[in-house]
Amino acid sequence: MKHVIASRSLARYCEKDLRLVIARLRRSNPGFLARDKLRKSLFEIAKFVLSLVLRLLQDCVLGNDIRGNFAFKLHFSELSIGLLASMAFFLPIRSLPLLGQVADKELMLATTTSTENSGLLDVLLPPFEEKYQVKVKVIAVGTGAAIRIAKDGNADLILVHARSLEDEFMAEGYGTKRYQVMHNDFVIVGPAEDIAQIEGKKDVVAALKKIALSQAEFVSRGDNSGTHVKEMSLWEMAEIKPRASCWYIESGSGMTSTLRIANEKRAYTLSDRGTYLNIKKEFDLVVLCQGDKLLFNSYGIIPVSAQKYPWIKYDLAMKFIEYITGKEGQEIIGQYGVVEFGEPLFIPDAQEES
Repeated sequence: MKHVIASRSLARYCEKDLRLVIARLRRSNPGFLARDKLRKSLFEIAKFVLSLVLRLLQDCVLGNDIRGNFAFKLHFSELSIGLLASMAFFLPIRSLPLLGQVADKELMLATTTSTENSGLLDVLLPPFEEKYQVKVKVIAVGTGAAIRIAKDGNADLILVHARSLEDEFMAEGYGTKRYQVMHNDFVIVGPAEDIAQIEGKKDVVAALKKIALSQAEFVSRGDNSGTHVKEMSLWEMAEIKPRASCWYIESGSGMTSTLRIANEKRAYTLSDRGTYLNIKKEFDLVVLCQGDKLLFNSYGIIPVSAQKYPWIKYDLAMKFIEYITGKEGQEIIGQYGVVEFGEPLFIPDAQEES
């Protein structure tokens, strides 16, 4: 019984010690485990794993001498955790390279799958990384997910293409200023047989009405990305609620996967032109509807507010924005795709916007 009481006391002491460790690390390096949910989860996992490993080790060393004596095992394990936590607490932060210099050389960019799938980032990032000796870590997801990541303080800046969501992000105080970077357009692609007979139509709303009337299959990203937000706004203009229809398929995935599904099903889908051009050799899909001003696709970049999250690398984020909206970055954007496709995948149009 004494062992059980001692173990419970040690458990509370160890937990307090580990929390103190994390608190000290966060004060010395504010970016350490920024998101509270992640921090708490890792804390619990660390306690469990340490406890399990130590119990296994003591079994190997002590064998049958303590077999079945759970109270003693628990006491030994938690005492070991307490000692490890205390040792970590008194270690100087410079002895933990994972949290110091390496993190300072990284810039977290949350962006859309279209900027990555188009291949643009592969040519746009290296000159900046070389100039500032920094690694830009890209989190490529849908615009909605990219914004959620930034709202949690887990990205230094966002490069996205859903103006309504960007404006909301700014209005809630998560971003300091929106900077225009570039644009291209959306297109409706589909099988050459074109069951809905929309080929050559410039009016995208009329094209969607014909797709719905013919009940030809349409694959939506369904992921709250910039492309998905645009698509849903177009269905609303057409006064159609496609989600209730059997011909409407939601992939819940990025643009490349959605295009693959559309290709397999001989279905229609809405794609940004850049991604489609970059991977169109993999598919039999062709552009059937384009040119409507409603298909305009604008990209903006926003640094996350350091007032909201002190660990944000705001100065480095601003250097990246200066680069991508400056002469060098804009020239790279304007030239990307010209040699391979005969046209740029994106049109640079940087200008500051509030």
